[in-house]
Amino acid sequence: MSLVDVTRNCFLNGYPASKWLKLCKLQSTKEFPDASEDENLASILNSAFTLCNAFGGHPDLQAYFTLLIHTMPLSRFTSLFLQATRSQELHSATNLHLLTTMVLETHYNSHLPPLGSLVSFTDSQSDLLTVIQDALSMVRVAYTLAESPSTPVIASTSELLILLLSCVSDLSQVPTSQALTAYALGAELHPLFRQNYKMTNAVEGFLMALGLVLGDDAKVEQEVQMMHQMQMGLSRSETFIPSSSADIVSFSLLLHEMVQHRTAPYGAGRIQGAAATLLALFRWNSSWTPAVFYTQLIVSSLTCLAEAPKIAAPLWRSFVCSRLPDILLCFEQMQGTDGPHGIDWRNAMQLAFSPVTRGSDLIQRCNSISEIITREAGDDEQPIIPLHQTLLRRFYRLGLVEQSFVTAVDSGATNESSPGLQREAQESGLDLDSYIEAKLSPETSHHDFAIWAKRLWYRELSSHSTFADAVQKYFERISQAHEVEALSHVCTGLIQNDFLLDLLALHLPLQELVGSALLLLDETNCETVGDPQTAFTQMGQIVMFIQVVVHRCHIRETSFPSPRGALSSSSVIRPAVSYHENELNAEGRATIQAWQKVLFDTSNEGIADSILRATTPQTLLRMLPTILTKSISKGRDSESISNGVSWFLNPLLSWLIPVILKCVSSEITRGNPSSGIYFIILRTLCNSSECPKQAILMSRFELLNALRLLRSQPAQHPMNETTTQLYERLTPILGLQGPSKAKQAPIPWHTQSHQPRLIVRHAFSTAKAGKAPSLDIDRCLILCTPIELFQILWTELCSSDTVGAGSTTNTNSSTETEIAKRMWTFVLTHPRSSNQLPLLPAFAHVYLPSMLNAVDRNSPMNMVQMTTIAGITLSALMGNLQLEIALRALPASSNTTPAAAATPGGSSRLALGEPVATLARKLASTLRSHKRTSNASAELLRQLNQSQPFIASFPAFIDTDSKPST
Repeated sequence: MSLVDVTRNCFLNGYPASKWLKLCKLQSTKEFPDASEDENLASILNSAFTLCNAFGGHPDLQAYFTLLIHTMPLSRFTSLFLQATRSQELHSATNLHLLTTMVLETHYNSHLPPLGSLVSFTDSQSDLLTVIQDALSMVRVAYTLAESPSTPVIASTSELLILLLSCVSDLSQVPTSQALTAYALGAELHPLFRQNYKMTNAVEGFLMALGLVLGDDAKVEQEVQMMHQMQMGLSRSETFIPSSSADIVSFSLLLHEMVQHRTAPYGAGRIQGAAATLLALFRWNSSWTPAVFYTQLIVSSLTCLAEAPKIAAPLWRSFVCSRLPDILLCFEQMQGTDGPHGIDWRNAMQLAFSPVTRGSDLIQRCNSISEIITREAGDDEQPIIPLHQTLLRRFYRLGLVEQSFVTAVDSGATNESSPGLQREAQESGLDLDSYIEAKLSPETSHHDFAIWAKRLWYRELSSHSTFADAVQKYFERISQAHEVEALSHVCTGLIQNDFLLDLLALHLPLQELVGSALLLLDETNCETVGDPQTAFTQMGQIVMFIQVVVHRCHIRETSFPSPRGALSSSSVIRPAVSYHENELNAEGRATIQAWQKVLFDTSNEGIADSILRATTPQTLLRMLPTILTKSISKGRDSESISNGVSWFLNPLLSWLIPVILKCVSSEITRGNPSSGIYFIILRTLCNSSECPKQAILMSRFELLNALRLLRSQPAQHPMNETTTQLYERLTPILGLQGPSKAKQAPIPWHTQSHQPRLIVRHAFSTAKAGKAPSLDIDRCLILCTPIELFQILWTELCSSDTVGAGSTTNTNSSTETEIAKRMWTFVLTHPRSSNQLPLLPAFAHVYLPSMLNAVDRNSPMNMVQMTTIAGITLSALMGNLQLEIALRALPASSNTTPAAAATPGGSSRLALGEPVATLARKLASTLRSHKRTSNASAELLRQLNQSQPFIASFPAFIDTDSKPST
C-alpha cells in the first residue's frame, strides 16, 4: 500500500486529520526509510493533493491541509502547493481559491513580512524565482477558470503572487536560462493584469529586474545543452529558399489550421482572413510559380482528405470541394488588387489540376472515400459523381478554369443546368432563397428536414455554400422580426442534425448566427405572449442552440456581433454555480422559492403560466443549480426529487439538462454528502431517451470526473453496478475507448505538460513519413509557454538520428531540416487572434538570443547550427512581412479582426504584435551591438546579408564590415 492509498482510505473512511497524519508518518517511514522529516511531510502533502480533483472543497480534506500547514514551515507548504498547481488535479476555482486563501490567512496571522513567512530567509533568489514561476503559472490557470462570487480565484491567486514578488531583491546570481524563462512567462501574462493596478506595478518591477540580468552578456549561460551534438546536412543553396517544389508540409499545416479552427479569425469560416494567409504563403517563396503553388495546394488538400479519420472525412470533403474553391476565388481577387498583374490564374489552375484527372493513387483514394460518404445518404439509385469531377465543376462555376478545359476533362460538367438546390427550387416553382426558407421554416417537420439535411450534407456538395448563405440571411431576418417560433424551429433542426453546424462553420462566421439568436432573446420575454408555455419552450431551444454552437465549435469569444451592436453571451453561457443565501437579492430568493415549490412539491399539479411569465429563460438557467442544491439540502425525499427531475425530460425544460448534469456531476466530484441523490438524478437523466445527446456532450468533462470517482469506490459499494451500467451507456456518446468494468486508472500528474511535446513530435514524424502534418498551436500554448514551445521544436529537431549524424551530404538530414524550417515558419507566422499574444516577438527578443548564446559556447562554432538558425530567422521574418502586406489588403469591414478596422493596417498589427519592420530593426540593432563579443551574432548577420531578397526587404540588417566566420 502506498502513501496515496493510505490518504485516500483515511479520507473515505472519515478519519480525523490527526489520525490520518499519524498513519501517513508511519507509512512514509516504511516507504521512505532514509527520508528526512521534511521530505516525509512533503510526500504526505502531495498525497493529499491527489484528492483535490475529486473532493476539492470537502471539509475533511481542508482539515488535512490545515493540520499540515501548521505542522510544516509555511514557506515549504507554499512552495509545494505552487508546484502542485501545475497539475490538472488542482485546476478548479474551488481548489485554487481555498488553498490560496489558507496560505494567505496563515501568513497574515503570523504577523511576519512575506520574506520570513511565505519565503524562507535561507532560500536563494534562484529558489524564489522558481516559486514565482509556479505562482505565475497558477495565475495563468486562474484566468482560464470560471469564478463565482464565492470563489474569487483571480483575486486570491493574484494577491499571493504580489506578496511573493515583493521578496525579489538581487537577481544577478540567477542563471540566465532561468531568468529567460521567467521573463517570457511574466511578459506573456502582463497584458492580463491591466485592470489590476497593484499587480501591474509588481509584475513590471519584476520584469525590469530580470531585464537587468538578461542585459549582462558576461553572465549568459547555455540554455540548450544538446545543441553541442547538433549536426545538419544542409547545403548553402538550401538555406534560405526551399529547394523543392513539393512542399506538402507548409500547405498541410495551413489547411489543417483552417479546418480545425474554422470559426477563428483566419479559419475557413472567415473567407478573407483565410485567403490572406494563402496569399502570404504564395508570396513567401518567390520560386513558386502560380501553377506550382496551385499544384501543391491541391495535392495537399487531397492528402489531408485521404488521411483524415473516418469521423472527419465528410468535413474535409466539404472543405475541399465546396469551401476551398470559394477561398481561392477570394485569393485571386486579393492578388489582383494587391500584387503583380498579368498572372493567368486560370491557366495555372488548369496546369495544376491536369495531373489530378489522370487516375493517380491519391485521387483514387479520395474518390473511394467520397463514394463511401455519399452512400451514407441512403439513396443508392442516384449516380455518384467522382470527387475530382465535383471539384472541377465547382471550379468552373466560380470561373477558376476555362470551359474548354472542363469540356475536355468532364463533358457533362458544362451541360449540367444548375446545382442540386437550385434545380430543386426550380422544380418547386420557388426562387432559391424561398425554397431554402421553406425547408428551414416550421412548415417542414423535423423528420422531413432531417432527411433533406442528410442528403444535402452527403450528396449536394455543390450546394453547401448556397445553403450557408441562405441560413445566415434567414437568421438575420427572423431575429430582427422577433419570430421566436421560426428561430426556435431552425435551431432545433440544426441541433438535431449537428453535421450542419460543421457545414455552416466552414462557410460563414457562426458568431453572427449566435449574435442574431442573442438579439432575439434579449428583446423577447414571456410577459405578453398568449401561450407562455410554448414561448418558454421555444426560447429554451434557442438558448440550447447557442450553447451547442459555442461548445461544438470551440468559440472563445464572449461578445457577438448583431444588428444592434455587440451582445454578450454571459446570460446563456454560464458555469453551473450554486449561490449562497447572502449572494442573492430579494428577487433572486423569491424566484428560487417559487421554482422549488413548482418543481419539488408533490402537491403541485403543473407549471403555471404566471411563473413562466415572471421568469426569463436566462434567469432560470442562472438560478437552477441553486434551486436544485437547496432543495436536496433541505432533505426532500427521493420521490419528490424524482418528480421534480422528471419535469426536465419535458420539452418545456429539457434545454436545461446540460446545466443540471454539470451541477450534479460537480456535487458528486466534490464529495457532497447527498451524492447518492445526485447520482440518481444523473442516472435518470442520462438513461432517458428524452435526454439530448448534445446535453451529454456539453457536460463531458464534469460527467467523466464524476464517473471516474464513482468507479473508484470499493467493489462492495452499492452504486458500483449502476455506475458501470451508466458508464457503458455513455461510452458511445462520449467517444470513450469502450465499456469496461475495470476501475479507471488514476491520471498521472503532469500528463498534460507532455502533450505539447507529443503534438510536435507527431507533426514531425507525420511530415517525415511524407504525410500531411497538423500542428495545433493554440492547444500547445494552453499547456505551455511560447518559450517552452520553441524549446520543444528545437529539441525535437536536435533529437533526430539523421540530423545528429552531422553529414552535410545526408539527404535525410536535408529533408528533415527543411521540414523543421517549415514547422518553425508556420508557428512564427500564422496570425493570432487579437486576444492572443503573437509569437514572433517572443522568438526574436527572447529565444533567438539564447540560441546564439548557446552557439557561442561551442568551440569551434557549429556552422550547421548557425545555418539552420539563419534559415529559421530569415523564413520567419520574410513570412511575417508577406503576411503583414496581405492583411493590409483586407477591407476595413473585414470580419477577420473587427477591432482593427479603425486604422489602416490594424489587422496586421493585432495579428503580429508589432510591425515586422520595427521588430527587424530592433533585432538588427541587437545583433550589431553584440557582434564584437558574439561570433554567433556576427555569423548570423553575415549569413542574412548573403540573401539579396532579404536585405532588400529589411535594409536594417545591412552590415558593411561583417567579420568572417570562425
